[in-house]
Formats: sequence, C-alpha cells, structure tokens
Amino acid sequence: MTGGGGSAGSGGSVSSGGTWPGGGGNGSGGGGSGGTGGAASGGSGGSGGSTGGSGGSTGSFAPACPATCPNVGPSSYPSSPTVGAPTTDHPPPQHGDLNVKNRGWEPCTKVDCGANEIGFVYYPPDSVGVDAKAPRLHTLFDPPGQPFAANFRMYDWDWSCGQHGCKGALSNMPWPVTASTFKTSAGQTLKLPQSGYEIASGGLQARALYVDGDSITLKYTGEDNVVVGYTISIVGICPAPALRSRYDSDDAAGRKQLPALHGGDVLGTACAGQTLVTVRDSGSFMDPRSETDWWQEHP
Repeated sequence: MTGGGGSAGSGGSVSSGGTWPGGGGNGSGGGGSGGTGGAASGGSGGSGGSTGGSGGSTGSFAPACPATCPNVGPSSYPSSPTVGAPTTDHPPPQHGDLNVKNRGWEPCTKVDCGANEIGFVYYPPDSVGVDAKAPRLHTLFDPPGQPFAANFRMYDWDWSCGQHGCKGALSNMPWPVTASTFKTSAGQTLKLPQSGYEIASGGLQARALYVDGDSITLKYTGEDNVVVGYTISIVGICPAPALRSRYDSDDAAGRKQLPALHGGDVLGTACAGQTLVTVRDSGSFMDPRSETDWWQEHP
C-alpha cells in the first residue's frame, strides 16, 4: 500500500487512458470503469501531508469553520449500499485517502508549479478522448462559476509508515498543480458537482466517503475507496447538518452503506473566503484547472 498516488490498497494508479503530459490521465472513462481514464503511470509512490495525525502542514490554507454549521440542505439524506468491502483498515479520520487534510499541500507561491496560471489550463485529449460524464466543477458553486483563487501541490502518502501511514515527499505527479482554492463567501451554498454517472437508482451520482467539521470527500462510484473512478475532496466547507449526521451514523454502523447524493444536492456552506478542491481519477490527484476535463459546459 505504498504507491499509485496514494490510493488505498491499490498498489498504484491505473495504467491506461490520459491526456496530460507525462503519462497522466484526464479522467476519460474514469468515473465508472476501472483501467481507463486514470492517472496513467503518473502516480508517485510515497507519502502524504497532514493537518491530522502525521504532523504535517497544509501550507497557507487552513480555513476556520464555525462550530455549528448552518442548517442548509434537506432534512435527511439517503444512503446507498457499499460495493465491495467497506474501508476498515484505517480509521477514516486518520486515513490518507479519505481525509486529505492528513496529506497536506503547499502553495504554488512557495514550491515549483510551473507557470502557476490562475484559471483554466488546456490539456489536449489523447486517443482515449474526453469523458463527457466527468464531474463539472462549476456546478459546485451557487451560482455556478469558476472563481479560481490560488494553486497548490498535494503531498503523497506513505502507507508503510507508522500504524496508519504518514506524510512524506511533495507529490511528483506530472501535473504542475494538484489542488486549487476558489473564491467563496462565508455561508455560500456548495453543491455536489453534476456528472453523467449514476451509482444507484433515482439518479444518485456520488457518495460521501468522509465528512467532518470542515471537509467532505465524495466518490462517483459505489466503492468505499478511491481506487477506481472520480473522487472530489473539498476543504473549507461546513457540511450540511443532516449530511454529517447521516455519515456519522453510517460510519459508526460499519460503512456498509454511506450517504448518497444527486447532482446538485446541497453539501454545505463555505466557511470563509476560499475553499480548496482536489480531483482524483483512480487514486491519482489531477490538475483541477483542466478545462477539457472538469469544466465542460462551464458558463
């Protein structure tokens, strides 16, 4: 459990698909099928960063969220059954895949991120093409938009270190940027980014793999891991109380089911003036600025 961009138990990222230089992927086909559209050979073995148990740094972005989150969203959220085995090898708060705060990140003002463009970048599709079903990040925001603020690089996660893994080197994925913050206002509603995938009947598109007081990790397949498909993590979000309650209950009951959401369902509210977002395809962190992949049909 030491490689592949840090996907738990995967031993590595998928080996086909991709549109980005250096052998990575653009997510084509990654939301619902293994082996395609993943971060092809670009994943690095190794380690991660942390605000959690490994004592690492989250760079310059560490928003303070209110102790009591605004009462937004529906009064209850459904759950859908976990496909395959639930994650039980590491407690979710200490898990390097589920809680990305354990990994940490560094601002591109302090580490090399290439040209560090704030805003869209273009990566041409390869022969696999672009996944038309990939999540649309502009639909995270209400109203929809693309308010880029700053760029960051994530740390890897070393599963061989300690009881639950720990932070190691800064990720050397081929993408120059692997996390971005977006301008938000405290209390602004944030929603599940729309995709073309359905993980359960009734139009449910994603499940909440992790929810705490200031972050959410979402997965666009039914498995309780990030090994195959798309994963979005959001830091600086105050989760909707009913969503957090549903997650806490399902987690305590053994994760045989987890909260499920429709595209556009309320996730919670922004805690402050910036909200951090990461996108993973089959365990590997991607460049969230890629207009080709994550911003299709944006305003």
